[in-house]
Amino acid sequence: MRIQIKYHKTKDTRLEYLLEFLPNELKAYIEKYILDNPNISIDEIRLHANAPLCLISTFKNIKTDYYVSNELIEEALLCFCKGSIYAYFNTIKEGYISLGHGIRVGVCGKATIQDGQITGVSDFSSLNIRMPKRILYAGDYIFRLLQNDKFRSSILLYSSPGVGKTTILRELICKLSRLDDPLRVSVIDSREEMISGIDDTICTDFLLSYPKDKAISLATRTMTPQIIICDEISTIEEAYAVLNSANCGVSFIATTHASSFEELKNKEILTPLFQRNVFTYALGVKREYGSKIRVQAGLLCWKLRMKYLGALFIMCGCVILSYFYESKEKTRLLNLIKIRDFISYVKNQIDFFLTPCHKLFSEYDDDFIKGLIDKDFNNMGIYFEEHIADELSHFFKSLGNGLKDEEISLCDYTIQKLDDMIKKVEGEIKNKIKIFRTLSLFGGGCLVILII
Repeated sequence: MRIQIKYHKTKDTRLEYLLEFLPNELKAYIEKYILDNPNISIDEIRLHANAPLCLISTFKNIKTDYYVSNELIEEALLCFCKGSIYAYFNTIKEGYISLGHGIRVGVCGKATIQDGQITGVSDFSSLNIRMPKRILYAGDYIFRLLQNDKFRSSILLYSSPGVGKTTILRELICKLSRLDDPLRVSVIDSREEMISGIDDTICTDFLLSYPKDKAISLATRTMTPQIIICDEISTIEEAYAVLNSANCGVSFIATTHASSFEELKNKEILTPLFQRNVFTYALGVKREYGSKIRVQAGLLCWKLRMKYLGALFIMCGCVILSYFYESKEKTRLLNLIKIRDFISYVKNQIDFFLTPCHKLFSEYDDDFIKGLIDKDFNNMGIYFEEHIADELSHFFKSLGNGLKDEEISLCDYTIQKLDDMIKKVEGEIKNKIKIFRTLSLFGGGCLVILII
């Protein structure tokens, strides 16, 4: 299932804030580039030593004519660290620097390893500046999904890096924090990306720069959240922290990296969460060129899978019952018509040809009719009404034992009763088939509603 989400961009001052951090030469170039290309929206600014400056706009890589030197990389890094790389060393070891306002700078260089731990980073070679953006309505579909489940479901967003998972989380935080009946929400923001642009929140707690596994545990114990929002579950420790909190009754909205639903299900670090059905939905985010996000939904919760199977069972069961009932009732109707036609034949033979009664069965070319003589119509499986069955039994047993006029009158009477019964059976078949088909459509409708 794919749901297209159209969204609208808001005016953003984050680029102006970022420009204050950049070296003057680079700042002047970007300002000029924006003036020359007023319709461009910059998502990332990528600086690679001894290579042209690269800009990312709506998922498109743009190569510029501005050359980035090693010296510019070092100057920019010092600007981002406000002159003190040591002060930001802990996050640099993790591969990033947070500038505030949700702006994050990815840092690449040469790591120094001691006892399996990163103790230093040098020879910085590239910087990636990611610009967060408020994109209104990006989280609307997911918010409605939560609202329909009374905010008790847990959702896992997955996609390749840089597609828009954090953007959706940011919009969900805004919506959840501004409900008329606010929910207690804890936001685990280890890289300070989600807090940007979120003001006037009610009952929303931000745990900034904490290790995610510790922050989840701390929030569960001390902040009594109803929902925990966490970006990028990437270690087994974080997965078990989510599991422990979910076992305490906390709902989760989390993200992880995976390019497809199959890849997501095969991620070993998430196996404990899938085995315990922590997440109700898995929503795959795909970003297209331009202003569109596509969400592909997959089911992870056994309860929802059972609902799907139940709706499918109703639909298939009603279709099968309808088919067998229709087949059985049509056979019954056909047999009634055969009996009526045979009695009409008997009447004509008696009236015009005076055929001996013992020859009527032997000369009539129908195996079903030949087998009727001496039959108990109450035990034939044709489901006659009791008085009709008795009258048919009496008719066949007494055939040839009375006067001609009496037998013709008996034939007329029996034919009239059979005509009435045939009309009644035809009506019953139509009504019951309508019921079965309505139930089939109902089952199909339930299945469609669950899928949507």
